Amino acid sequence: MESATAQEFRRWPGLVARRPRSGVDGPTLVFVHGAMDRGAGMAQLTRRFGDVPTMRYDRRGYGRAIGLGTGDLARHVDDLVGLVADRPVVLFGHSFGGLVVLGAAASGRLDVRAVITWEVPTPWIDRWPGWARVTIGGSSDPAGDTAEAFMCSTIGRDRWERLGPSTRGARRAEGASLIADLDPRLAEASPFDPAQIDVPCTFGVGTVGSTPYQAAAAWMADRVPNSKVEIVDGAGHDAPVAQAESVARLVTATLAASQGDTTIVEGRDAVTV
Repeated sequence: MESATAQEFRRWPGLVARRPRSGVDGPTLVFVHGAMDRGAGMAQLTRRFGDVPTMRYDRRGYGRAIGLGTGDLARHVDDLVGLVADRPVVLFGHSFGGLVVLGAAASGRLDVRAVITWEVPTPWIDRWPGWARVTIGGSSDPAGDTAEAFMCSTIGRDRWERLGPSTRGARRAEGASLIADLDPRLAEASPFDPAQIDVPCTFGVGTVGSTPYQAAAAWMADRVPNSKVEIVDGAGHDAPVAQAESVARLVTATLAASQGDTTIVEGRDAVTV
């Protein structure tokens, strides 16, 4: 009989798991979204992998999983471990989701075959800009105002204002989860030991407004033994949506490395695609 915990994870809100019609088996590609996003933000990528099993979900505190409350990075790693269980996986994480998948890979609690991240933050390094410095003064809803300010910084005020009232309300309701993601403890030290990640890793970054993320990718690649940095020219932080095909190529190449030759790079030389 399944444990209560296993049953809980099977009913996880916003979980979308698909198997190919061909019946081809292999590692499941698991997509983990970043701050102020939800599993649907990974749909552009997942639909490009119809021939392999895929999984995406709403992280705790976002989208359909908002009722589960907020969680720190360790809790998000625990959630990922519970959702994946004992199946072999290739993990993809966007932004904060990259910290989740790297933390899971470093923990040794999953059968991880490879990891891909897109513009993962490293707030503990000197070259990273201010972390958790969101100041909303004189507000009756500081968490909601924080979420709105974050959304306006990423999609622009005009686009934010064009969203319907219910959509804006739903996004503002995720403010507490955003604040939890921007945990100031993450600015003190890496929450995991990168040297413990012993599978092929690709750290993807763009060239549009991505200088801190390029520094983060280099920091990671210096410390993860079998890893590389890949730079996608013209891509920005939203590339998993705006340049999904280019990001999918990174995933495909790393997936191939996980199934064959496990040495994907020597050192951390960047490859532009």
